[in-house]
Amino acid sequence: MLNDTITPIIGTRNAIRSMWQKVLYSERGEAGAGEGGEGGQGGEGGAGGQGGEGGGADWRSSLPDNIKAHPVFQKYQSPNEALAAFVDVQKLIGPEKIIMPSKEADDKEWNERVFDRLGRPKKPEEYALPTDLQIPKELPVSEKLVQGFREQAHKLGMLPKQFQGMYKWFMNEQIAQYNDMLAGRKKGMEEATTNLRTEWGAAFDQNVSLGEKVLQSFADENIINDIKSSGVNNNPSFIKFLAKVGQAMSEDQLTGKPQTLTMSPEEAQAELSKMENNFEHPLYKEQHPEHDAAMKKRDMLYRMAFPKG
Repeated sequence: MLNDTITPIIGTRNAIRSMWQKVLYSERGEAGAGEGGEGGQGGEGGAGGQGGEGGGADWRSSLPDNIKAHPVFQKYQSPNEALAAFVDVQKLIGPEKIIMPSKEADDKEWNERVFDRLGRPKKPEEYALPTDLQIPKELPVSEKLVQGFREQAHKLGMLPKQFQGMYKWFMNEQIAQYNDMLAGRKKGMEEATTNLRTEWGAAFDQNVSLGEKVLQSFADENIINDIKSSGVNNNPSFIKFLAKVGQAMSEDQLTGKPQTLTMSPEEAQAELSKMENNFEHPLYKEQHPEHDAAMKKRDMLYRMAFPKG
């Protein structure tokens, strides 16, 4: 709406000023006498001017051919109305005013005519990152991503404040997702560890220690650091795997391996059943020299097979 009014009026400023002068001369009675001669016996210039207006001529006919038919002039009934609008428009024109590009303008024109004047940095690198973000040390922030963010913001004509607002929103979303992932991983490991404790019973601590011995025996320092930094060492499935490896190996292959292995409830139940179903076992022969040891072993197996009992 504003462009429709500004464009034709600015482009024909001299023509409008000339027309304004004609109106002023007419009001003074000058040039009216000649025109009044055709309108009748006008007498004085003022009367002759009225006679000229009586001829019904369209005031737009005196405008240059390239603008006289422009729609913007159709809403004004007289030169005075058009000139009043022209004065109002002048108030909107000045060195600090920005004229909006046309609908067909490309990004370059928008940046040069609008966003650069509003304060877009000259280079993408001039966008300053916000300093009040709480980014976890463990969350990697790619420099390539940051540079790409700056370049895209510059291409879109973002102002520094807009850039910081969008960057803070983006990074806070990344931080929230990272924290949710950690919380989910921790909860899953706690549940799996609880299940593993139930499965291993009294053998839990022993099997965990056994798995650590395996890791220390076969992994170098770099591998161990990578495993711990990733959190895999606390993964119950990984712990169970290492314990099985340790159980499959002989005592002399693992330094510091426990001399007496504690069984899981399932293993203890199997061993107890094997003992009690063998009626030739010293358990059933009170005079046997190993009878007392067998009784102690059975008690120990009961404690491991039924840890809550």
